[in-house]
Amino acid sequence: MLHALEALSERLAAAGRFADAIESALLATSAEPLRESAHRSLIKAHIAEGNLTEARRAYLAYRGLMQRELGMLPSESFAAGLGIAML
Repeated sequence: MLHALEALSERLAAAGRFADAIESALLATSAEPLRESAHRSLIKAHIAEGNLTEARRAYLAYRGLMQRELGMLPSESFAAGLGIAML
């Protein structure tokens, strides 16, 4: 289910349906809050929409969650795979 939601989010964003893409990604992050790929889909949808402020906010929220829950930061490839600097 999570793979499907992430893939749906990316297809919807590519089709310009940003609100639906974000909703799909939010469902995935709600189902599994620590899933890196779900958060990546959410951030990519914000970036595709051109909303870098929301993308950064989503990244910082995920980074904070990782620190609180696991005592670690997202992987180095996480932000690199987005194509922009999040820090």
